[in-house]
Amino acid sequence: MKMAYFMALYGAFIGLIAGIIIGLISLLFSALLTGSSSSTLGVPFGLGFLSILIFPILYGIIGFVAGLILTLIINLILKIVKGLDVDIEMDEEVHEHKQYMPPAVHKNYSQQPSVNHNTYAQPAYLDETYDNVPDY
Repeated sequence: MKMAYFMALYGAFIGLIAGIIIGLISLLFSALLTGSSSSTLGVPFGLGFLSILIFPILYGIIGFVAGLILTLIINLILKIVKGLDVDIEMDEEVHEHKQYMPPAVHKNYSQQPSVNHNTYAQPAYLDETYDNVPDY
């Protein structure tokens, strides 16, 4: 029954989209065919937008019936072939929770790992001392 309910909701959603499209197309053609006369615009406009109500209901009913039939067929086929075998393998590495450990901070700076600061050339203006910079 859950498959039938799902198919009914899916059909109703598709029916709503189809109803909106048909309603907009009917509005466009009724405006093109009748011109700007507002007295004759009401009937085609109303009939076209009635599809927004009718299509979801019809598509929902059709989807429910199709869901019932498909579920019966699937269950019959699975009984004939004696079920469906599903093998699930869990990778232990994926499910192993590894806690992040930040690098240790040493209080004595001499114990810090050495970093080669001369990897990149330092610009010349950083070598100057700024003791004699005038205040503005």
